[in-house]
Amino acid sequence: MHLANEHIELPPLTQEELSLLDTWLCALKPGISLFQVHGFLCAVLTTPVEIPPTDYFPAMLVPNLPDIVSEDDMQLYLDMVMQLKLA
Repeated sequence: MHLANEHIELPPLTQEELSLLDTWLCALKPGISLFQVHGFLCAVLTTPVEIPPTDYFPAMLVPNLPDIVSEDDMQLYLDMVMQLKLA
């Protein structure tokens, strides 16, 4: 499920998905949690200027993400982050 269209409605992430996402985020960038990412996404959403995901995803994650995570896994987790943002 690639979430290219940010204007679709999705159900909230399940508790299992939230736990999986939190574990993934903590493994990628020690010290970052799902709680912090949620706050970051709230800040992104409340800015007067729309910020595209290509600008804010790199700020949340490590620079060499494509080198340490498979493309399929990266897409799955980034989709979950987008789903969190849209919820």
